[in-house]
Amino acid sequence: MEKAGSASVLYCIQPKNWLVEGYLRKKLGFLPSKSTKEIPQFEAAIFKRLSDVARLIDTSQLTEDFGGTMTYNHTLWCQFVEMKQNIETRIETLMERIPKAKDRVHMFLEYDMPVTTSAITALREQLHATYYDIMRDLNIEHLIDECNTQLEQLYTPTKYAQIMHTPLFNKAKVTVGEYREKLIEHRSHLKGMWQEADTILGEAVHLKKYEHKADKVRCYLSSDQQMFLYDIVFPFSCLMSSILGH
Repeated sequence: MEKAGSASVLYCIQPKNWLVEGYLRKKLGFLPSKSTKEIPQFEAAIFKRLSDVARLIDTSQLTEDFGGTMTYNHTLWCQFVEMKQNIETRIETLMERIPKAKDRVHMFLEYDMPVTTSAITALREQLHATYYDIMRDLNIEHLIDECNTQLEQLYTPTKYAQIMHTPLFNKAKVTVGEYREKLIEHRSHLKGMWQEADTILGEAVHLKKYEHKADKVRCYLSSDQQMFLYDIVFPFSCLMSSILGH
């Protein structure tokens, strides 16, 4: 039974203890409840011999353990469910951490731009270190690779051939595929934010370099102008003073 309410047939091995049998039949819905007056969830049919099961249930709906022809491997099914739950849990945990990771990168877009080239360069290096630390910590690439591996096994089910007919198996194809697309989307978004911040800081570094060169030219021109005033204007003013004095 994959989830509550989805089973149409429920196989039970009859316990030897009649008290246990009565308890199970009541809890599983084979018997009406005296307290709630609920209608039994299942129609009960008890067989004394395994061969009698085929009289009520088609052999194509019975596993080989019950004398049927339906392919099923319970050990493999448990491994599949464990794998599915494991990867889904890890991806959901990662998804919860994505917003905080994006905030850490976005923070660099909101900084007041430093006034010196060295300070901007240091901030840019900090951005790179933060981004690589985030990606290493989230380990998105590894989970994407795991999704790719699982999808390959789900769509070419050599490993899961004995359980590929189950609804949960087919649903897992969609679920893992959707998780993979979300991981790729978040990876792309984080990379885009990092590149945007890096571009802004890189342009700021070049701008500061140009401003520095402009300041040097401005200082040079200012110094040259002072020399012009000293070499030309000052002697000329002295000459005029001498002439006017005579």
